Amino acid sequence: MAKPSAHIKALADLMAALLALKPAGAKGFEGLLAKVLSAASGRPFRLAKSGLQNGKDGATSARDGQIAFEAKLYTGKLPDNEVLTKIARLIDAPTPPDVWFLGATVEVSTQLLDPMEGAARKNGIAVEVLDWPETSSAPPLAVACAAAAEEAGAFLTSHLADAGMTKRARAALKVLAKSDAFEAPIAAFKANLHAASMGMANAVVANQTWLDDRFSDRARARAAFGQAVSPKAEAAMAHRPRDSLTASLKSELLASPSRRVLAVVGREGQGKTWLVADSWLRMTPRPLAVFVSAGDMRTAAAYGEFS
Repeated sequence: MAKPSAHIKALADLMAALLALKPAGAKGFEGLLAKVLSAASGRPFRLAKSGLQNGKDGATSARDGQIAFEAKLYTGKLPDNEVLTKIARLIDAPTPPDVWFLGATVEVSTQLLDPMEGAARKNGIAVEVLDWPETSSAPPLAVACAAAAEEAGAFLTSHLADAGMTKRARAALKVLAKSDAFEAPIAAFKANLHAASMGMANAVVANQTWLDDRFSDRARARAAFGQAVSPKAEAAMAHRPRDSLTASLKSELLASPSRRVLAVVGREGQGKTWLVADSWLRMTPRPLAVFVSAGDMRTAAAYGEFS
């Protein structure tokens, strides 16, 4: 447990090191934020090229949903119009992110936060702020750095010329990472980064984990789907693969999106649901999948929906 004076000194030493970085580039504050978010999320963040960046200094891959960030190294007030312009560019971007992090070395005021979050939320973009409120004992930006203390410390060592400042910053990160005041915020920060709502990629991982668990156990499958759909379960006799049907179904499911409805038809007990589950399990990569049992569909609700 860090003493109050040690905690305050650690925050001051870390801030001094952050302000000594260049504002932009792979060796500056942008690079640090990319390193911290990568380490905490387990997903690589890459910096955007200079020029028009559509409101993001860096981001994860857009293939499975994107988490982007903007880094602002300031010592004075954050310009409201500049940040709101970034949000407007995000919204108009060809592939807007699922989540946008704003990292700032100063406090983000509520006068900026409210319209920023409101505009983003209306367009399906979640906003997370990593700023540095003066009165906070656990500033969100410091929490993020402490959550990836080793990586942040190594970055500062590589890109700060002042060896004394670097040594103090690395010591500060260790103090903050072990601080009682940081324990819950660090856990919350990491949990948020891995929550399903933080991007399609995380949702896909959560979806696959849940379905893998059900498809691997007859009892859990029956509880979830109303029948023992468990192609991955250990059985006395392995189920017989239907390669031609599986290949045909996979090609349909992996085709470009359309308004067509694909139906797998057959008599009761012929393995229609098993075929769909088995086909999904064989896909690489596996897309987001939702299984709705017939018992979950009320006749009145479903009637006329498919035409």
